[in-house]
Amino acid sequence: MNFGARMTKCAANKRRLRMLHSPHRLIDQLFRRHRIPKARLSTVGVALAYLALAVLFTWPLALHLGTAFPSADPWYGGDPHTFIWYLDWLAKGLTGHTALTPAKMMFYPNGINPWAGYDGILMAIVGVPAVLVSGNPILAYNLVILVSFVAAAMAAYALVLALSRSTLAAGFAGFAYGFSTYQLVRGLQHPNLCLTMAIPLLFLAAWRFGENPNTKNAWWLAGAVLLNGLTSFYYHIGGLVFLAVAAVYYQRRLRRNKNASLSAGILVAVAAALPALPILLNRQPELKTHPLSFVANMGADPLNFFLPHPLTNVFGHFTQGAYDRLPPVFWGGYNLFEITSYIGLPLLLLFVVWLWRRRVMAVPAAGLWAAAIPVFLILAFGTELRLDSWHLPMPLLYLRSLFPFSLVRSPNRMFIFALLAMIVLASFAVAHLRSLIKKRFWLIVAFVTLFAFMVAERAIFPYPLFANQVSEFYKNIAQDQEVYAIADLPITYPGISEYDYYQTVHGKPIVDGEFFYPAYSPQTTAFITDNALLANAVCRSDTPAEIVLPDRATTLAQLRDANVRYAIIHHLILHNTPNCAYAQKYLRAFFSDTKPVFTDGTITVYELP
Repeated sequence: MNFGARMTKCAANKRRLRMLHSPHRLIDQLFRRHRIPKARLSTVGVALAYLALAVLFTWPLALHLGTAFPSADPWYGGDPHTFIWYLDWLAKGLTGHTALTPAKMMFYPNGINPWAGYDGILMAIVGVPAVLVSGNPILAYNLVILVSFVAAAMAAYALVLALSRSTLAAGFAGFAYGFSTYQLVRGLQHPNLCLTMAIPLLFLAAWRFGENPNTKNAWWLAGAVLLNGLTSFYYHIGGLVFLAVAAVYYQRRLRRNKNASLSAGILVAVAAALPALPILLNRQPELKTHPLSFVANMGADPLNFFLPHPLTNVFGHFTQGAYDRLPPVFWGGYNLFEITSYIGLPLLLLFVVWLWRRRVMAVPAAGLWAAAIPVFLILAFGTELRLDSWHLPMPLLYLRSLFPFSLVRSPNRMFIFALLAMIVLASFAVAHLRSLIKKRFWLIVAFVTLFAFMVAERAIFPYPLFANQVSEFYKNIAQDQEVYAIADLPITYPGISEYDYYQTVHGKPIVDGEFFYPAYSPQTTAFITDNALLANAVCRSDTPAEIVLPDRATTLAQLRDANVRYAIIHHLILHNTPNCAYAQKYLRAFFSDTKPVFTDGTITVYELP
């Protein structure tokens, strides 16, 4: 080897040695060799950080993924049972493992119209494969919850990163949105309403099309509308309202690009219609449920924006009494899962900073985000705004007779759109404060304090979990291959979703249950109202003063002719559900001379002779 070659080899060895002693250079070399973009690695790091926060905020859920689920309902577990059943029902229906057609498995023998149900489609897309792989619908449900938090945070991160090009602002937005009080409380009862990741993507697509109307952006906008429509019908309506606000904001630019605007209008109309087609084609008179019916004007109270949620650890016990005095969202009292319209003090202060310094902040489409806030707060108020003795009518009072606003039972759920718009503007305030604080020490102190305060006002620790205890009787009849129905009693409207969960174990059709309201029709409960035993087992306030027993043989023959084999009395539900006193007395009188075939203290089972 000549002298020149030796020098070249020596220089190459020195470069390798320098790279080994320089981690940054080694990583850079690995990026170039394996073509891993730094931006992609940064995105993965952010997603892992949000996943860690999801585990932290829902702790100890990670330790009980297959056996318990989030719920603050200590007696029954609440609505999660319906969604667990929904995932299991779809998985078994797809594989042909239901005793009857899936639509007949609930409210047997008439069944429901599942195509008229409008929520949970995207949840099913995520959860059903998990059920098929694991065979455990609780595990699938919990994975949906965790994925919802991370996906919502990442979507808000992507929105603000595109607007600001600041990873600090985007990181704040993802945390503030994905782990908001709204999101954390919904995770305890309504997983479909946790699927908020589509809303930031819709905001992003609308902004991009408004700034640059072209065919490509029109397709992206239509895709965002479709995705948002698959999450929840509430969010679908809210998304279309936001597009109307965006169209007004960008009206001049849209007029100058008429062809692109027309294309976008057609694509968005098709995308908006697709998720709504089942309900549009299957519209039917809804049942008027009364004991737990939502009041007509159920919306946010102005104090909801400023009072921390009662379930939160640090500030919740200070606000419990205040919430007790607010107008109820149920006839029976206020509901913990609907009072989720909390903005938070740090976010409010950052929004004030944006208002104060907005002229020095270059916020793309600032007017759009600012306009969305009052629009959706007004919608969140429902049909009227209550200020002491003043009742001010709101636009929804006049819109609620029109489809699709006629299906909006909980208008306070529109608050999430106002919250996101406020977070967008507050994120720019975060980036602005970053530029004002020059010393690294004070910068760290400021943002650690901000993070700690936001955690304190949101944290629900430990995250309430519910593990349902399934009676041995249900496990026993699951081994019976014969097809017959069972009647879980009492019956409550809108329904005890606990019965849904038991069906995931025993696999038999049930005469009661709970599903999404548009799937019901008067025919749905006709079998209940036409049978004396079932009709008198309904927990309701308008009950007779005295118990009048029917002809027992005729009543039981009607049930057996419909292939209903067992009546199962749930004692805890009878004792703890409002308006069940008459049903309890009636059932005791009806079965007074009948020997049960099974009892374990929580349920008593009678075989219908």
